[in-house]
Amino acid sequence: MIYAVSDKLSRKRLKELLSDGMDVRVEVTDDTKRYYLDTFDWRLLRSGMVLEVEVRGGLCLLTWRELGSGELLLSRTVRTLPKSADDFSNVGQQPRLKQVLGRRRLLAHASLRGSTHRFLLLNDDEKTLMRVELRRDKVISSDSSAYTQMQDGVYFFPYRGYDKIFSHRLRRIAKGAKLSPPTEDPLISALAALDITPGEYSGRPTFSLDPARPSIDALAEILGRLLQIIRCNVKGAREDSDPEYLHDFLVAVRRVRCLMSRFESVFPEERVKLLQRDFSWVEQEATRIRDLDIYISRFEDFRAGVDEEYREALNSLYSFLQGEKQKKLWQMRVALESSRYLRLIESMDHLLQGCKDADTLPPTASIAIDRAACNGIWNSYRVLVETARGLPATPRSERIYELHQISKHLGYQMDLFRSLFPSKRMERQIRAHDRLQRRLNRFRDIDLQYRRLQSYITRMTKAQAVREISMEAVKQLIADRKREQRKARSRAVIQIEHFTRKKMRKRFKSMFKQPPKGGAV
Repeated sequence: MIYAVSDKLSRKRLKELLSDGMDVRVEVTDDTKRYYLDTFDWRLLRSGMVLEVEVRGGLCLLTWRELGSGELLLSRTVRTLPKSADDFSNVGQQPRLKQVLGRRRLLAHASLRGSTHRFLLLNDDEKTLMRVELRRDKVISSDSSAYTQMQDGVYFFPYRGYDKIFSHRLRRIAKGAKLSPPTEDPLISALAALDITPGEYSGRPTFSLDPARPSIDALAEILGRLLQIIRCNVKGAREDSDPEYLHDFLVAVRRVRCLMSRFESVFPEERVKLLQRDFSWVEQEATRIRDLDIYISRFEDFRAGVDEEYREALNSLYSFLQGEKQKKLWQMRVALESSRYLRLIESMDHLLQGCKDADTLPPTASIAIDRAACNGIWNSYRVLVETARGLPATPRSERIYELHQISKHLGYQMDLFRSLFPSKRMERQIRAHDRLQRRLNRFRDIDLQYRRLQSYITRMTKAQAVREISMEAVKQLIADRKREQRKARSRAVIQIEHFTRKKMRKRFKSMFKQPPKGGAV
């Protein structure tokens, strides 16, 4: 439980109220280091939870509690800072943490320094019955030497089996010291001191667009939000602090490219072509790392694809993939810190600012956004249908890759413009498209794994001495990926046929193919 401290509460008075005739041991730490952990997208905070860690004597004391009330969920000492839910050995709470965190990494979003007075209530056998901490912390800025002093707080920690003693002492101290709950959770206060507002970020923003709004205005709003996502995630992508930073960065880049290619005639032609070229370059740099992230994150699936006696031998491949990632990551960092990248972001800003100057825009910029969105979605779907026509039962990978790219652009448009269409009908179309996209994503991932593993096995033998058992393990994995590739190809073809069948074509036509009003985009 957490309480705010009045100015009159002294360490002596707090010890007196806690003891009530029992022994109290006092420990003082003048240089306490404490961190608040969460995922990059604030999954714990959004679930009403707080995970803090105090570094003490070479160990880390974890405290997992409810946001606001401070109710304790888990208190545990570990050797190192946890990086994911897998690092929690508490069997009872780990499933719940995994449910909240998924595979997301834990990051330190706020750092605190200060002093802690720790009061341990002991029985005659020197056994701890409860713990009380008087904390005086300040929030440290990572970008400067500045800090913000936090409100002093008293934290109460129960010990199992001593609930009555805890409740009695809690009431006694709260009343005697005139403690009151803080106006906001200390985590929220720390984030406010750092000017961090977790709720402001979304990797998939939604828009409420006026159908009659000029296309240039609506597209400028959407592109502006996507540019914000790119800026928010580029640092985390470069530092590789969590793969999801790169994921959100890359998806935003791809959405920008989609809009600029599909609605090219709305913008000044010369500037758009240059931006498209540079965003394509950024996408290529980032995609190399994203593909390797997917391989590494699914490595346990790779192990399951080979005989049990060969699974440990795949460690050579895992080390090779990690090494490949580090090489590509360095190349991406150079690219995303280069003057070319900085000029790209600056040029994008200038383009969006220029959208307000009607004199520099083409006539198509004034077409209503609902008309432009209908044309964009319908044309993308029509191209998808035409590309899928006559698709054999076992099409070449390149043909499915082409459909994958067209489908991805279709999905981006449907998601970004969903507010312009009847919600129930649009949600049904989006769900149908999501099923197709999952199948196409699955095929692409497995097909690339199968192709590149054959290249990796050659490069591994050239770069290092690889044991024969490791080579055999990789060969088994290649065979497994070949089998999975055939399954994924078949399932993708079935889903393509389903999504382009006559019934679906009629649905798309009725929603998006309408007579042009005032020209086409």
